[in-house]
Amino acid sequence: MEAAKAYVVRLLYRSRPAPCKGDILAKLEKHAPDVAPLDGDRDEGMLAFVRSAPLYEKAQWIASPAPLDRETRDDAWSEALEQAWNWPAAREVVPDCKFEIQIADVRATQMPAARRLRMIQQIVAAILQSAPCDAIFWTSSRSFVSPDDFLASVDSLEEHPWLAPGAIHIRQFRIVEYEDGVDASLQDTLVDSVGLTPLGIPDVQCHFRGIDAQLVAPLLYRAACNLFETGKVAAGDAVAGIRPGQFWRHRGEKSLAPPQRTVVDITPNGGQKSGVRE
Repeated sequence: MEAAKAYVVRLLYRSRPAPCKGDILAKLEKHAPDVAPLDGDRDEGMLAFVRSAPLYEKAQWIASPAPLDRETRDDAWSEALEQAWNWPAAREVVPDCKFEIQIADVRATQMPAARRLRMIQQIVAAILQSAPCDAIFWTSSRSFVSPDDFLASVDSLEEHPWLAPGAIHIRQFRIVEYEDGVDASLQDTLVDSVGLTPLGIPDVQCHFRGIDAQLVAPLLYRAACNLFETGKVAAGDAVAGIRPGQFWRHRGEKSLAPPQRTVVDITPNGGQKSGVRE
């Protein structure tokens, strides 16, 4: 298992945001009464917060407003727009954004993954209620999220934060391009998850051919959720496949798509698996 990393979320705006620190604190205190401003000022100053409970003792959450730097629109940004299956409108909204508030946790990597994710979600929700944004770039899962969809669901998922928009993103890639005339069912496809690794949990991937990717994506999403909730993709050494009585084995491997990381690779049965596995 790889070490947890900084967790980052970027709120994107067409117009310059004006978040109110006092309002944000008031909203956070409804969920976390021990939250406090890092600089001791409840009304002005930096948007940085700490908690006094022992579980959160060393952690900090910092929100930094700034103009949106075009240099930060990297390959991950472009890929996220291409893979915006859950919010296609992102492709129209995001290019118009000129400002951002970047939210990151500091010294929080030792926290339990669910608590850590939930705290980030609470920070995001509190800022959105003070300064509504036009789009969310969930950097840690390489996904664009509708602010309305996030706010509509986040409070109801307090016990299961991994189900909230942005927590786990399922991607699809075509690995091999064939010339015209070749049976499309033989095309190699990769489906993987992004979003778990920054929290110290392995993501999942499946490299296959001759299967509809729309059947594999839900399987990987369930496996990713199981990893988050229980630490395992399944009770044994195989997961239920896409047909009754079918079981696909899994093991740790290096990821086939960036970002480079160790993932749980789920292998289809027989001729439907793809790639070299020793």
